[in-house]
Amino acid sequence: MERPISLGLALRKGDEPPWEYADGGADESPLLDFGDAREGSFFPGLKAASVKSLIPLGEAAGRPLKRLIDPDLGLAFQSSGWGSQYVPPPLVVNAGGFSLHAATLIRKGQRAQLEKLCRYVTRPAISLERFEVRPDGMVSWLLRKAWRDGTKGFVMTPYQFMARLAALAPHPREHQLTYQGVLAPASSLRDLVVPRPVVRKEPKDVDVADEDGSKSAGEPSKDQRYIRWADLLKRVF
Repeated sequence: MERPISLGLALRKGDEPPWEYADGGADESPLLDFGDAREGSFFPGLKAASVKSLIPLGEAAGRPLKRLIDPDLGLAFQSSGWGSQYVPPPLVVNAGGFSLHAATLIRKGQRAQLEKLCRYVTRPAISLERFEVRPDGMVSWLLRKAWRDGTKGFVMTPYQFMARLAALAPHPREHQLTYQGVLAPASSLRDLVVPRPVVRKEPKDVDVADEDGSKSAGEPSKDQRYIRWADLLKRVF
């Protein structure tokens, strides 16, 4: 398999790129910096191409993916001026390539709202309902919301689709969750804000009588915190 081309994120106006390759190649965003793991890795190129909606591999590498565009929708966006001067809502900010939404508040005891939030942040990276294999073998991917230029989705070959899926895989030895401040592992205040786990006594196996009078051991108690994997799948799917 050929190595993907080096693709970078666009700089903001007036920014000077402080990073560069030793071989004088194209600049790449520090958001996609994998350090020593970059050598011999396909991930930086795959992730950069995915961010910019470009083809990462093959003879067409670096070219934009084919789009599904609704011209009338794009003209409607332009005529209405919607999104030309986007102002984020309170407690929402976009900076440094990341978006932060801090406007959600869950009070103590609101277990249903907490479960809803947990399902949202742990949702799958893709939705199968927005993918379709066309009669010509191409894969179409519909966006959840159309873009201001009328783009409603993308069309790609199965090979290009697999490359985009590979970009979603976490890179080896790459942390997915990092705690800072008082939640950092070495913080002297961590014990004051992180509750200690409650030590529960393991329930003893109790013989339970079946309908025919026989007894079976090992039935879990009702107050046990363990939830079967099948029941967890039902709650999510």
